Formats: sequence, C-alpha cells, structure tokens
Amino acid sequence: MLNLDPADRKWYEQLEYAPLVHARAHRLGKERRILNDRLRGQYLKLLDVLKYKPKLNQQDHLMLTYYLFAQDRIEEGLAHFDQVERNKIQEKLQYDYFAVNAAFYRLEIDKAEKIAKTYENFSIDRWQKLFDEALAHIREAKAILDPKIVDKEERDQQMDQLADTEPAFSFEFVDDQIRIEHKHIENARVRFFPMEVELLFSRQPFAKNEADHFTLVSPDGEETIALKKADMQTTYRLPEKYRRKNVMIEIEAGGKRKAQAYYANRLNTELTPEYGRVRILDKITGKPLPKVYVKTYVRMNNGDVRFYKDGYTDLRGKFEYASLNTDDLDQVQRFADFVLRLHPSDPTSWSWETLTKRTES
Repeated sequence: MLNLDPADRKWYEQLEYAPLVHARAHRLGKERRILNDRLRGQYLKLLDVLKYKPKLNQQDHLMLTYYLFAQDRIEEGLAHFDQVERNKIQEKLQYDYFAVNAAFYRLEIDKAEKIAKTYENFSIDRWQKLFDEALAHIREAKAILDPKIVDKEERDQQMDQLADTEPAFSFEFVDDQIRIEHKHIENARVRFFPMEVELLFSRQPFAKNEADHFTLVSPDGEETIALKKADMQTTYRLPEKYRRKNVMIEIEAGGKRKAQAYYANRLNTELTPEYGRVRILDKITGKPLPKVYVKTYVRMNNGDVRFYKDGYTDLRGKFEYASLNTDDLDQVQRFADFVLRLHPSDPTSWSWETLTKRTES
C-alpha cells in the first residue's frame, strides 16, 4: 500500500569502494565475514532496504551485483547480473561496465572488448578511463602489446607497468638443454659448479638444492649467451663437458641470479611408499636395472636425521628401503632415498628422492 524510495528519503545511497583488496579469495570457517568495516556497513544497509521487498526489481539485482563482486562472491554476483535486462533499466552505462567485468570473469575476451570499445571516446573522463583500463587488460591478455598507463595518477596502474618492464627470467632443464624464459633481458651469464652428490646427500639428505653453498666458490666454467628478445624464450645446450655430470648451474641475468641442480641420469625411479619399495628402470629402454646402489636416510619423529639402510637392487630392479628387523620404522617420519648406478657407460647416473612415510609402511 505504501511505496517509499530509500534514496529519495536519504535512507540509503549507493556507494563505490575503490581500491578494495581482499586478503582471502575464499570463505574461512562457517560464517562469511566482510573484514572491511565500511563495506560491511554499506552492504547491511542495502540488505535492510531489500528485506522489505517481496520481489527484487532490475535495479536491485544490479546493486547486488556490485556489492557481491566487491566481496569476491563472483558466482553469486553473476547470477544476479544475469537477471538484469539492459533495456529495462536507466543505468545502461553502469550495466555495460558490469557486462565487461562479467565477460572477464567468464573469459569472454572478445565480448568484453566489443562493449568497451563503444566507450573509447566517451565524454565523461572517469568512465572513459575505466573502459580504457579494461581495453588495456584485454590487449595484455591477447599479448598484443605491453600495457600502457591509462590514468597516470592511478598507483596500481603505475606499479603494474613498472612490474611489466622489470627484467625477469626463469629456466628449466629439458634433457641436456636449458630452456630460459626471459623478458627485457638481452644476455645471460651461465656458470657451472660440479657436485659430489653422494657426499651432499649424506650431509643433507632432505635438502635437494644447495645453490648458495655452491656459488660461494669459483665456478668450474662459465659462458655468456645471447637471449632472443623477440621470442622471449631461448634454448641453450649444455657444453659437452657437463652433459654427463651432476652440476649446479647458476644463471645471472638482468641483475638477478638463480641456480638449479642439473642431474645427469638415465634412471626412472618408481617409488611405492605404501610398501617401502623402490624400483629402478632404464629411462630409455624401460628395463629393470640390477645392482643399483640405494642409500636411505630417515627423519625420526623427534627430528633427528640419520642413516637407515643401504643396499643394491635385485634382478627385478627392486629394493626394499623401509624393512628392517628392528622397531625403528615406527619412529620414522620421512624417508630420503639416494640412488646411484655405477656403470662404465653411465658413471654418474643417479637420482635423489624424498618422501613422506605412509602409515601402511
């Protein structure tokens, strides 16, 4: 019988919160909590208005879309947005901006671009900047060009562009090659530090990468390589001298230094933690390898690390690393297995595995 407009009566006003950053992407615990006090108070005001309505109208769904998006409740926000029809509301500008964001969440890049482009020369600067920023995101997602700053006074955009112009690289081993992913770097320095792997394992069985320890000494060799700037990926084959050795490889580029251990092995290690067994196969032929040396260390429940067992694989390439005629197994927290194959054609083939003890062991 009575219809009152909360906005006209100054009971409620739609507010925007930016920038709004959440520490968690998912709900913690049974109850949903809004940690930002102002957003929480504003959202409760909206719910206080809506609770008197028997049915939500188009504008109500649009308002809820904003505050649900602001809480990272994306699926719920999309559900409300899908109930809004553009031709039935006055806020078409706001609807289109939500439509761009909804397309982002659904990874519909072309749809978002089509909507945002209609506002490239919009008369209101604030809204033009918002849509221009969306277009910058789209260009970056399509890898068309480096993102540009739309609003020079916007700190997040400035930081984003600075981060994108920062030299960066990472690398991984592919067989006897190093594949380097890089950005804004023209060359790199590669250094080689040979490793005595069995000694390292005996000293630190639960630490697989001691880069800092190695790079305190002079390298055995080093080379400078040119990086392919256009491709952002460069493949470098290890020198013949190091292809059959275990070496710590350090790469220095763009003022940054990273190191990884390269293990020259042809072993395929099959671990069965439930039964405390390891099986060693030739990586190329797939055949079981007998007489492969296995050394096992353990971390006990009290934190102590000590030698546990060693031996050689049988004709099936198998070795029982957990079984002993003692009750020590009950006190073991983790196992670390070192596998070494001494063979004239493959003198440095080895692997190093760490695993958590299973209750079935």
